[in-house]
Amino acid sequence: MQHHSDKPRVGISACLMGDAVRYNGGHQRDNFVMDVLAEHVDLVPFCPEVEAGLGVPRAVVRIVERDDKQLLLESPSGTDHTEAMTETLTQISKRVLAADLDGFLLKRGSPTCGIKGVKIYTSTERKSRVVARGSGFLTQRLAADCTTLALAEEGWLKDAMLRQQFLNRIFTSRRLKQLGSNPKLSDLQREYAAHKLLYMAHHPGAQRELGRQVAGLKGSLSAEQTQDHLDRVQGVLGHRLSRGRHVNVLQHMFGYVSSKLSRVCRRHTCEAIDSYSRGQTSLLAPLTLLRHQVLDKGAHPWLVSQVYFDPYPSSLW
Repeated sequence: MQHHSDKPRVGISACLMGDAVRYNGGHQRDNFVMDVLAEHVDLVPFCPEVEAGLGVPRAVVRIVERDDKQLLLESPSGTDHTEAMTETLTQISKRVLAADLDGFLLKRGSPTCGIKGVKIYTSTERKSRVVARGSGFLTQRLAADCTTLALAEEGWLKDAMLRQQFLNRIFTSRRLKQLGSNPKLSDLQREYAAHKLLYMAHHPGAQRELGRQVAGLKGSLSAEQTQDHLDRVQGVLGHRLSRGRHVNVLQHMFGYVSSKLSRVCRRHTCEAIDSYSRGQTSLLAPLTLLRHQVLDKGAHPWLVSQVYFDPYPSSLW
């Protein structure tokens, strides 16, 4: 089901919204998510434990490895909730697909929602040994059923690169979905051209491969071709951002305007890019400078239209 809002739709662990659904009857409200991000996205809450009937408050549950299988067991009683959780996740997965989500924010460390580092035990005893770390039950299901959905834990949003990556993915997903399921080829090509530097910042090689795929499209686009393109875009944006790749893009843009700048302006711009590369300033410093130069010097229209300058609302930087 396609939603017509221009806001990204983001699934979220309900406790991060301030809902009192934690095992102890509390919540884990995230201030950045609720006070800043929520102004720009539509949040769709989920709580696997509550939906599986575990109740609030409830006993602590753990992932326990037994005979090469992962079980969801109460600690310390050992009550097994694996079957109930599996059935619940089947229903949640269907709702996630129907909700047309662009991403999902999950609770760190949760045996259902954690993405990485979730403790996996040998038993439900309080002093049980941790034998591995992995993903929670819901995250495993989302990764299997929604392979291109952008997933993040709330703590990742405090890291500049991880926050940029998640925001790039959800806002690009929504922009491209606004083209519809059967866009004109020219519209899709225009959108690729506008996102080229953003894709380059994630992975230059993947960006070039995506460009070849777009160039090979002919005639009217089917819904399958359009969805394939959206999936490929998420694959490109799934590559980790880095300071070095941002510097590569900044220098690429600088090449378009350097000959039109005075010697003083060229030196100032080089110094701004170098300061960012050394971690002395944020990306906004050289990016804002280059944007002003691009607009002032009448650089190539392709550069003026780059989403890389404004991939998401400025308040989220």
